[in-house]
This record gives sequence, C-alpha cells and structure tokens, in this order.
Amino acid sequence: MSTAKQVKTWFQIHKWTSLICTVFLLMLCLTGLPLIFTEEIEELEGRPPLAPSMPAGTPTVPLERLAETVRQQFPKNVIRFVYWDEHEPNTTTFTLSDSMTAPADNYKLVIMDNRTAHVLEEPKLQEGFMYVMLQLHINMFMGLKGELFLGLMGLLFVVAIVSGLMLYSPIMRRFDFGMVRTEKSTRLKWLDLHNLLGVVTVVWATVVGFTG
Repeated sequence: MSTAKQVKTWFQIHKWTSLICTVFLLMLCLTGLPLIFTEEIEELEGRPPLAPSMPAGTPTVPLERLAETVRQQFPKNVIRFVYWDEHEPNTTTFTLSDSMTAPADNYKLVIMDNRTAHVLEEPKLQEGFMYVMLQLHINMFMGLKGELFLGLMGLLFVVAIVSGLMLYSPIMRRFDFGMVRTEKSTRLKWLDLHNLLGVVTVVWATVVGFTG
C-alpha cells in the first residue's frame, strides 16, 4: 500500500473513531470532575458533623456493642464491612447487605455514634446529585450494558489515539515540534493546536482510555 493510501486509511480510522466516542468522553469528563472533588464539594456545602458535641474524654462504646446494636435494629441484614471516616469524628460506619454473598450493589450504610451507640444517619445512597454523576460515569443507568458500551467507547478512544499518532508522525517530519501556524487559516491553527495537545497528552490519554 502506498504512503498516500496509508495516510488516507489512518485518517478515516482517526476521524470516525474520534467522532463516535467524543460525546461519551465529554460526558465522562463532566461527570468525573465532581466525583474527583467529592470531599471538597461536601465541605463547601457546610454540613455540620454528624456526631453531637460532648465533653472531652467521653468514653467510647466497644465495637462489639456497636455491632450488636446494628444487628438488633436491622435483623434482616448482615454486616459486611466496618470503617471509620476521618471527616466524621466519633462515628463508625457499618455496611449492611441482605447476605454475605449478595451482589456488590446490594448494601446500605448505617452511621453510629461511637459514644452513645445511637444511629446517627442512614445515608440515602440512591439519590442526589453525586449519585446521578456516579451512575452516569459508571454505566449511564444501563447496568452491565452501559458498562460494556462505555468500555467500547474507551477502546475506540485508544484506536483514535493510535491512528492519530500514525498521522502525526509523517506530518511533523516537515515541521518543528509544537508548531502552531497562527498566520494561516483558522482551520489550520485549530488543527495544529489539536495535534499539539494530542501528542503532549498522549500517554495520559492512553492510560485513561485503556484502564477506563
């Protein structure tokens, strides 16, 4: 195959894989940003600590008593995990499921006060802005089908990157690295910016596309 035909083939591959996955990549970027800054967003909301203030030195309840309280109040559930949130002092969080072999998405949280063994909160996990962002980011509310579809978009993104590199290499043999032809047409300027940003971020973009 001649060089001209190879370039044309790579161009078609790059164009169509990029066009198909662009909208979904934009959606993943927009939904991923608030997920990255979840803690900062919660701080901006200014929610007060769950555990009420008590005199310094107030003794804590043994973990087994906390667990027993949870079992008594939620007899139909089993405790799968226990953890402590550094942003919620004096609390212990229990993860409950219908059984020890229940699917990973079958759970609810119960937050206990370490000093009184009282239930402070049962967070509503399937509502609110962050829940919507998470579901859109993971599977677009489509379950396994959504995950597989977004996986396909990630594969197309990787193909778009590889095909872009195949186009970039012969083009840049004639120009300096990082060249942006500002004196030319607007279309050429945007093309040069596209090429520059693409090659500078190629490792990061490949890692994100492949691992995602």
